[in-house]
Amino acid sequence: MLKALSDHWNSVSASAPRPPEQPAFGPGGREYRHEGVVRSRHGWGASAYWIFEPTRPAPLSAPLVVLLHGWAGVYPDGLGRWIEHLVRRGNVVLYPVYQTAWQPPNARMLRKALAAIERALHKAPGRVRWDTDRFATCGYSLGGVLAVQIAASVSGCMLPIPKAIMALHPGRGGPHAFLPEVDLRTIRSETLLLLVAGEDDPAACAEARAVFSAVPQVREKNLVIVRSDRRGTPMLLADHFAPLAPSASFDARVARLQRRRNPRIAQLARDMSRGVNALHYYGYWKLFDALLDAAFFGRNFRYALGNTAEQRFMGRWSDGHPVNELQVALGEHT
Repeated sequence: MLKALSDHWNSVSASAPRPPEQPAFGPGGREYRHEGVVRSRHGWGASAYWIFEPTRPAPLSAPLVVLLHGWAGVYPDGLGRWIEHLVRRGNVVLYPVYQTAWQPPNARMLRKALAAIERALHKAPGRVRWDTDRFATCGYSLGGVLAVQIAASVSGCMLPIPKAIMALHPGRGGPHAFLPEVDLRTIRSETLLLLVAGEDDPAACAEARAVFSAVPQVREKNLVIVRSDRRGTPMLLADHFAPLAPSASFDARVARLQRRRNPRIAQLARDMSRGVNALHYYGYWKLFDALLDAAFFGRNFRYALGNTAEQRFMGRWSDGHPVNELQVALGEHT
């Protein structure tokens, strides 16, 4: 009986539509300018930062992207495949640690992140010249809030002015988090801003809407909701863990969590190690690639902003049915 049920389920899964693969070209695609990534770690504890630079070939200069992790993401492997994607497309990624593992969110984290960026800019190892005229901030979860706050704080820290900001599933870490309140009206009006949340992540949706309302001066801003799609196998779930893009080392750490005899931890481990899928290729990665292209080089604007067909499109399941499109709200002046 059990074998029959298993065979039936396997046959149903085999016949279910498959999600779209990574496109060959364009924002979010697998066309890369560089074959390799060089990474280095600097400093210790909450003051540390990681640098990821393109190689094979190594460019003379590259835009600089500051990527802020979510709570407790002190190792970059939780976003490892996204970092690799960004660097192989020709960017330098700076990854501030800004906290010790499991440390509750607090006001010092913004100061730590800003200080790490400042130190990195003054002590860059020199493999690739960082083009600070092409500077952007991006963050996930707690880092999404910090990415926006950093952009609002740079003028007081003698840091470059970001031309683009993207906050993915932004969150303050719960009711007992003590991130500082920052006046976001100091963000430059010409900055390109994307606030992105998943429909199955209500706290992030609320935070994204709050930030959206707090920056009336920003002319080119969109609030984007990524939608789940359960049509095929594997399902595409736009929950809080959806932006994670784990590398092999992250998967190994998650596997150790799964071996614990605690069903809640096991489920958390499965959620965190879901892997990269169409929500990344056509959602998070596409949007940020296009946002950088638009801000730095004046191209691919329609893939990043404006509630266009190119921005909303999420690919097609293997049966030809479109994946649920992104929902986009425009800024006041767009």
